[in-house]
Amino acid sequence: VCEKYFGDAAGANEIEEDSWIIQANGHTMTPTAAKDPTCTQPGNSAYWYCTVCEKYFGDAAGANEIEENSWIIQATGHAYGAWTKVDDATHQRVCANDPVNHIETANHSWDEGEETKPATCQEAGEVTYTCLVCGATKVAETENDPDNHSFGEWVLTVEPTCTTPGKEVSTCTRCGEQGERDVPPLEHSLTLVSGTPATCQQTGTKDYYVCENCGQKFLNADGTGAFTDDSELFLEKLPHDYSGPIRNDNDRATHSFKCVNGCGGFGNKQGHTFNIEKVDRAYLRSGATCDEPATYYKSCRCGEKGSAVFTVGDALGHDKYTVPAVEPTCTKAGNSEYVACTRCSYTEGYEFKPATGHDPYVHLDSKSGQTDDGTLKWDATGCPKCGDYYMKLTVTARSSDNTPLKGVNVTITDNTGRVNISGVTGDDGTFTPDDSFRPGTYNFSLSGTLNGFPFSQKATISLTNGTASGSIGSVNGSAAPSTPSNPGSGNTCRYCGKVHTGPFGWLIQFFHTILAFFKR
Repeated sequence: VCEKYFGDAAGANEIEEDSWIIQANGHTMTPTAAKDPTCTQPGNSAYWYCTVCEKYFGDAAGANEIEENSWIIQATGHAYGAWTKVDDATHQRVCANDPVNHIETANHSWDEGEETKPATCQEAGEVTYTCLVCGATKVAETENDPDNHSFGEWVLTVEPTCTTPGKEVSTCTRCGEQGERDVPPLEHSLTLVSGTPATCQQTGTKDYYVCENCGQKFLNADGTGAFTDDSELFLEKLPHDYSGPIRNDNDRATHSFKCVNGCGGFGNKQGHTFNIEKVDRAYLRSGATCDEPATYYKSCRCGEKGSAVFTVGDALGHDKYTVPAVEPTCTKAGNSEYVACTRCSYTEGYEFKPATGHDPYVHLDSKSGQTDDGTLKWDATGCPKCGDYYMKLTVTARSSDNTPLKGVNVTITDNTGRVNISGVTGDDGTFTPDDSFRPGTYNFSLSGTLNGFPFSQKATISLTNGTASGSIGSVNGSAAPSTPSNPGSGNTCRYCGKVHTGPFGWLIQFFHTILAFFKR
């Protein structure tokens, strides 16, 4: 309300603003000086401790408070250098962190030493030892070696033989002592003397060796086994040993073994044991197929083939390929697409599609054609789907005055030799074969008599279907009359209006009508 300050709760003692502040007493610092660490003792940085607030500071003014023990600097540890020689007994190494107080001293560790100067019969030798730690060396003197002479040239005094050593002497160039040594015996010069091998039919002798120098006999090539009695060379006659190659006996049921001790005979007859599984063409029963592995007959060790079999490898598996679908036609069956094997009769997904058969035949076309001696006319019917058709032929024989000729012989053939039909014309001068004809080329031959004279006529007719609709193509023909035995005169054909030349032109107008039509 009045915005004033008081020193008591009753507001009787008014005071000035900030008059209540009591100034801080300030730190009472105890300093600790910095100390460097040693190899074994830690050191510290400088720091201060206030005995009033009991805190630590990194500066004398107390501005930088620090954690207790944060001033500690860890000991550095030793940093020893290499060992160096002090004397022949010791070596030392010095710590780089405290080279005054930290020096280690130890004895040398000498090796077994190396002879650097051999002792002789006149002089002492030297051995040099090396410290295995610091590499220092020391030299020790050895005693004279009375046996280490320096001999000059050796002179042979006793010649060696195959059985006794020789002798040779020399003088030491240092002390003048005379030395003597053995010369090794000579090696035997051995020559092989071949023996005679023993067999199951005769005794034999062993091989042996003779020394060309001393004449000694030996059983072995290395000069051992010396002997003097030749009876030691005797070999007894051997028993038969039927362990050689096997022969299949003639009875095919057994085999025998050849003697390997000289006679070459066969014995020890045994029955076959068919336990050999040999993969060879001679034992092949059946090769591998799609479903079965290859099989072979087991055999006896003599080579005879048994009846038991074993298999080799795996079945080949099917070699599959795809057969395309074929749609059926009027006359040919078809099939669906399916999978077959090149090696066997395996199929997968095969479906037979029967031939559809012809549609009902319908009338297709009517045409006529002309030959030299007649007119050909026909009607055609066939399948409208595939254009297939069959022909029915009727041959008509007429004279020049258009009179039907009865009893004329008719023969029809084709160029393949498959068609050969014969017949005779009837009262109306026609002949209709029972057979139906496919499109093709046909040969016609007619023969008979007219007015007491023989005649013959031939023609070739080609009948073809033109397109798939079944329409009939052209008809081409020619007639060549034969020459009669008696001449005649030419006549005009009342049927075709032509004059036929030749003495029998009046005889016949060869072909008048072929009626062709299609039927199933």
